[in-house]
Amino acid sequence: MSQKRRRQDESQAAARPLKQKRVFTEQDRNRASIYEDLADEKHGTRIQAAKKLMDEFSPAHNPDAAKLSDVFNRLIRGLCSGRKAARAGYFIALTELLRQTSTSADLFSESLGNLQDLLLLINKLTKPDQNLPQETRDKLIGRVSAYKALLQASVLPGSSDNAEIWESFLDNTSKLARDTPWLREECGLMLCDFISISAKNGEKSQDAIRQIVSKYSDDGLLQTAEGVALWLTVQKAFPDLKLPKDIWHKKDPLHSTERTRLARILCDSRSSNELDSEQKKKIKSSGSWKPQPNFAWRVVMEQAFSNFSSVSKLKQFCIEVLDNSLFAEKASAERKLWGFNLLSWAINFAPADLLPAVFTPNFKRTLINQRADPKRDLFEAANSPLEAVVSRAEKDVDAALKLFETLVTSETYVHFDRVTKSNTLSKLVSNVADNGKLAMMDMVLSHVLRPQLEESNTTEEAHKARVILANLLVSMISRHTKHEGSINQTWTGKVVQSLASYAYFKSKQAEPPISDDSRSMLHDAIVRCTTHVLPKLDNPGDWLYSLAQYIQKSSKSSDHPLALKADRNVIDSIQESQKMMREVNKKLKSADVSNREFLQVFQLLFALILLEVYSGDADACDMLAELQTCYASMQTGKADAQVFDLLLELLLSFLSKTSSLYRQFADLVFPVLAKGMTEDGLESLLDILQKKETLAGQEELFESADAEDIGENGEEDYGDDISIDSDVEIMSASEDESTTNGIKDSTKGVDEETDEDGEDPELQHFNDVLAQTLRTSVPNADAADSSEEESDMDDEQMLALDPQLAKLFQERRQATGGAGGPSKKKEKSKAKLQMTLFKSRVLDLIQIYVKKRHASPVVLKVLIPLLSLMRITSSSELEKKAKTTLGTLFENCDRDKQFPTPSDANELWSLLRDIHDEVQKDASKQHDAICGRASLFVAKMLMLSDRTNIRRLIDEYGKTQVQVVENGTNVQTSFFTEWCGWCMQWKHRADRQNEKNKKEATGPIQQDKGGKKDKNKKNANARIESS
Repeated sequence: MSQKRRRQDESQAAARPLKQKRVFTEQDRNRASIYEDLADEKHGTRIQAAKKLMDEFSPAHNPDAAKLSDVFNRLIRGLCSGRKAARAGYFIALTELLRQTSTSADLFSESLGNLQDLLLLINKLTKPDQNLPQETRDKLIGRVSAYKALLQASVLPGSSDNAEIWESFLDNTSKLARDTPWLREECGLMLCDFISISAKNGEKSQDAIRQIVSKYSDDGLLQTAEGVALWLTVQKAFPDLKLPKDIWHKKDPLHSTERTRLARILCDSRSSNELDSEQKKKIKSSGSWKPQPNFAWRVVMEQAFSNFSSVSKLKQFCIEVLDNSLFAEKASAERKLWGFNLLSWAINFAPADLLPAVFTPNFKRTLINQRADPKRDLFEAANSPLEAVVSRAEKDVDAALKLFETLVTSETYVHFDRVTKSNTLSKLVSNVADNGKLAMMDMVLSHVLRPQLEESNTTEEAHKARVILANLLVSMISRHTKHEGSINQTWTGKVVQSLASYAYFKSKQAEPPISDDSRSMLHDAIVRCTTHVLPKLDNPGDWLYSLAQYIQKSSKSSDHPLALKADRNVIDSIQESQKMMREVNKKLKSADVSNREFLQVFQLLFALILLEVYSGDADACDMLAELQTCYASMQTGKADAQVFDLLLELLLSFLSKTSSLYRQFADLVFPVLAKGMTEDGLESLLDILQKKETLAGQEELFESADAEDIGENGEEDYGDDISIDSDVEIMSASEDESTTNGIKDSTKGVDEETDEDGEDPELQHFNDVLAQTLRTSVPNADAADSSEEESDMDDEQMLALDPQLAKLFQERRQATGGAGGPSKKKEKSKAKLQMTLFKSRVLDLIQIYVKKRHASPVVLKVLIPLLSLMRITSSSELEKKAKTTLGTLFENCDRDKQFPTPSDANELWSLLRDIHDEVQKDASKQHDAICGRASLFVAKMLMLSDRTNIRRLIDEYGKTQVQVVENGTNVQTSFFTEWCGWCMQWKHRADRQNEKNKKEATGPIQQDKGGKKDKNKKNANARIESS
């Protein structure tokens, strides 16, 4: 029985079909790789994957319809995925694969059926699950993406047979837009793109477009932001198509009577009174907010750019639609963010002529308010319009001019860059293309002449505006010289000449008239422009000469009288200097000139001093007379060393000014003067280094008038709100006020501070007057001996003294800087900075002299003053520069094997003793180290002149060592160890030289002996062979 049942089970199992296992082929593996690449975040990878998929299922390859159907299913499901960039990659693949498959009707029907089947498939695969919110959102986004792929693939509508399918498609799309507010924008954008593309087909697509408008009208969607965009897109693409009535007045959403409603629709903020009951049921308000404004805003703005050809009409539209909604005083931060993003787009894409209309009043107010404080919510967002201004200016010259004109005609442009914490105006002017530089320059200069101020046009306000405009011109030239190899001398020269016409002449066209402060500021702008241009020129003298000649020729015109108020002697001196300068220029043009370098020096000096004279500098007139004397002496052949010293004094007068132009000028001129500079001239430079870096040192170095004027040609104070970009060289306060690391004694610089911080005569006088007023004496050691009568006062006496005490303390406050008086502390600090800067420039000259004449015995005079400067200065910058200068001297002498050895050796011995005395004074480690190098430098010269000097050198070092031990001074050990090491090196070098000399002397003798030995051996061998 059991065997029979077993046989029946086996027979039934054999009758059942076997389940086949799916085999994963290589083709499946490749396709899986393609699906993975379609989700890659790199755009290029996704494109390549889509191409592979299209190539595999190309109709030319007769692909399997079933596999192609599976691929379509996979691509539609992939649109619902939020993984990486899957939605973007699958959308491209689905669109292109649909377009390719539709070319073969058989393949399309076999794989997808008809269009109705395709729509059902899309709806089925993207059907959301209401219980899973995130999955529902992904599925609905995937459905819209699939619909968009159908439109872009041009699969529907195709012919009249597809009218029902097209209507079904519109029903689905409209239902999504109506019931799902957060997808309404995507649906509207999809249809607007389709309408724009369909315009190429003309009348063939009108029926389909008419159905879209009809469907949106029936569902109440035409009165949404997306409906407005669709309406305007249809009007632009199909102007003959009839649109529904009673939607917009005269079928124009941009009509003046519809702008308030249009703004509310675009902001999605219509009240319930504006919608009827049917619309309330059909249209749901969007419950979500996006940082980017709805695409309908851009469609509306593009239509406005097209409709309104005048700036006034467009500006009125922008005020009513944008300004009063997005930038209203009570508008939310979210709406203002929309406004900033929208206006950034408008600045980039608006026609250049219409750009001024974009800058509406509320927009400018909101922009400045948000950029005024970094703590504001929209501080960074408000920067996007400013970046758009600079970006548009770089690409479009006409737009740059319009933007600049718009900003500088605003009442806030004087403070615009400051309050917005940006460099918008500066970048706008500086980044303009080459073909627009001249036009931009002319526009800036026209505003310098007539500043456009909306509220007040007073002299003070005009001065502030001219400061800003002059800064813009300087930054324009500065950027041009920094980022380009060669400069355009045409427009740079025109900028400087135009500034000169405003600075040095009275212009009848200026409104308001240019004040003296403005002229001084414009002269400073000329100096700063020249500072940027000179390093780029092969011959700076010609450029300055042309500027001086321009001023001379302009002064002959009655329409341009000179602003300089000078007597006849000064005018005659100017004319004589102009004549000499023309003579110098004529000689420079001749090829056989012998003293070309000196003539170039005179050309530079004449031109620069003349500019200072025109600016009203009183000292420049005396400098001009001295320069005429020097030139006349050179012409008569009577030029001597005094001429070089006088030219050096003129050069030092320029260096006392704080502008970096004069440092560049010194670098050009001094190498020529260094060739003929006398010992007295060098000592005049070294004397400057020994002056104190204090107010007393400044007064000692300069005359009182010069001490007050020094530095005024650099950075001028234009008020708290206005500052002019300056080329003044300022050393950091930390370097200037702190001493160098490694100071052995905190008493460094005490000598220079004693006079300043010790007993103040003014304070002593104040104490005396106060004591006299109170009938007391100054508190001192004898105060205990004061009588009781002097210490006691009744109330009436104290009240009687109140007015006298108030007046006394008021005078004291004014004397010490209070109540509008000059601050003595600030004066000291300013004097210290100016003296430090002046010394630094003098050190630059000395370094040039050392490089040019390091083999001259005169150069030895720089050793002790530079070592002393390193010890007494409180500036680490000066200490470092002095050390570098000495190091340059030592290195150049060792490199060229030329030493400044004087004819009298006693000078070197005296110098060596001074160095050893200097090293024993309290100073920094760097000072001791360079003293050691200087001592070895002198010792080397002594040994080179006479090797027997070694004994006296040993005695000198021994004497110094004894003084260090007896006096207890702190000298670095390296001072003596380096000397010992130098002695051993000298010994080894001398031993090698002696050995070399010995070899050279004995070499020929050894060769003769060797030759004789070889000859004897050869004769012996010959005798053996013969025997």
